[in-house]
Amino acid sequence: DTSLVPLGTRTVSIAESAMAGVSDWLIAESRTGTAISTSDSLHLHRADLTPMRWTARNGLSQLAVSFTADSMFAAVQDYQGRGSFVAGLPPGALITTGMVDGILGLLPLAAGYHTAASVVSIESGAPRAVPATIDVEREEQLPFGAQTADCWVVVLRAGTLEKRYWVAKTPQRVVKTEQQTPAGLLTETLVE
Repeated sequence: DTSLVPLGTRTVSIAESAMAGVSDWLIAESRTGTAISTSDSLHLHRADLTPMRWTARNGLSQLAVSFTADSMFAAVQDYQGRGSFVAGLPPGALITTGMVDGILGLLPLAAGYHTAASVVSIESGAPRAVPATIDVEREEQLPFGAQTADCWVVVLRAGTLEKRYWVAKTPQRVVKTEQQTPAGLLTETLVE
């Protein structure tokens, strides 16, 4: 099937903020126009981008996570009830898709760039860190609005996840993503 099905609008914003008197960055993300609205708020220390607090909502399900240097402590509430858990967290773990977008805007991307990473994956209601890699696959010009954007095509691989990001070189930011799913190719495109 080659039909296109709009799946809603994803909005990501990164702003200076403060939590518990500590200066931080707030990465807020939401999806609207979908069957179930979702939202994420992730507070990162300003100096080193380590996570402080993450809250997420997916319909009636809610998640609240606090972080230490090497662990995450979470409470979850959904239609099945309430629960809590503790999980290890490697330094530099990527917590949300909004954080991945923000970090890709900061990395020194170049031909042949490769780095190891960790991505937080939520499976069976509990997050866990999955080893990952970030690689620049190639350069590509991408139609963007009335112009074209010179982009790095970056591949994030984590377990069975493989997602491609088109990262514009100037200003450096994610302008398109693609991920193959069992239901088809999921594509996100930046709209200004």
